[in-house]
Amino acid sequence: MEPPRRIVVLDDDARVRQLVLSAFRPPAFEVHAFGDGRDALMKLHEIRPDLILSDVWMPDVDGRVFLQMVKRSELLKRVPFLFLTAVAGDKTTRAALEAGADGVLMKPFPVSALRHKVRAMLHMDEPATPILAAAAAPPPAAAVARRTSDAAPGEEDLTAQIDGRFTMAMVGGRRIPVLTEIANRPNFTITTCMTLNGSAIRKVETTWSHPLERREDLPSAEREVQLHHEQALQALEQLGLTRAPRRVVWQAQSRQANGTVLCAALQAVLDDARTRMGAAQALGLFRRTGEGLHRSIEILRVFQLLADGRVVLDRRGARVAQAAVVAAAEWATRFVAAATRVPGESVAGTVRRAVGDHHARLERMGFAAAVVEAAERLRGPQTERAPEPLSAPRR
Repeated sequence: MEPPRRIVVLDDDARVRQLVLSAFRPPAFEVHAFGDGRDALMKLHEIRPDLILSDVWMPDVDGRVFLQMVKRSELLKRVPFLFLTAVAGDKTTRAALEAGADGVLMKPFPVSALRHKVRAMLHMDEPATPILAAAAAPPPAAAVARRTSDAAPGEEDLTAQIDGRFTMAMVGGRRIPVLTEIANRPNFTITTCMTLNGSAIRKVETTWSHPLERREDLPSAEREVQLHHEQALQALEQLGLTRAPRRVVWQAQSRQANGTVLCAALQAVLDDARTRMGAAQALGLFRRTGEGLHRSIEILRVFQLLADGRVVLDRRGARVAQAAVVAAAEWATRFVAAATRVPGESVAGTVRRAVGDHHARLERMGFAAAVVEAAERLRGPQTERAPEPLSAPRR
């Protein structure tokens, strides 16, 4: 028997770690999951992984820094590295690949897509038969249902053409993964599982009286999978719950925000200025602007500017008070106003262009409106409004 392929997954979201642990089981795989990059770095040489999966935006040691450290190691620099990211855009993908990653997978993703990507990067053939040992034993309560390729030898597995579904729903401020997958033996079965803190809280199955064997039944099977998943989400909504994108950055109920996203926005504004002013001058101005604001905006101290120019949080965990959103917007605005800008570009317009792919999430947090308000305060009451503001100010 071949030794198991060792996979390291680094993600500050426990649900993603659980998803990977459920998708890649012994004896074919051995998964080591970490929520903190520093813990992972201490164990990597001991684990000697065959593949590394990592989120991009994380507190403390984020995915980009983690990748750099991995590539500096003679032992690890050739290990395939796959980024898992919720930030869409060609710029993000290109930057990840240029940094040395071997692939990028956008969240949320079907588990089948993750399995296919991992097997391709490890040069493993897709399984033709189910793993009998895993099928014989009942899964633990914390396990999430999974799809197996269980066609008989020489028989076409039509279920390989059907993707499962994965959605992160919000329940009273908690993230509830809703996962729908399929199996085809002994009968075609659709399973939707909802988990909380790694434990299954609801599991719904629909089973046909026969396996999926005829190609003409494939469209019906695909519709059934989609309907099964949507009905599970509707059941949550009928209980007075709300669905949200996988990464909910700010909730009005909790008045908290994702500090990691704010760090990314400040970093983007600084990096944008570097291209025009030079690294040393931009970094010095950025530091002086922040230090000047610290005297009047105490909460700004949750952000730290390191000597190498990285903006990080001064605490473990990504959640910060909503007031930090306004403070970060003030810092970004003051810095852009003092820095060299593109001719004809407003302060708010410069911030909007710099944050790029993060703009939608920042707008939901109230960062966009705070930038406009800060820019207007700097301009004073006697001047005209800046053209093309970041967004309309809140009333």
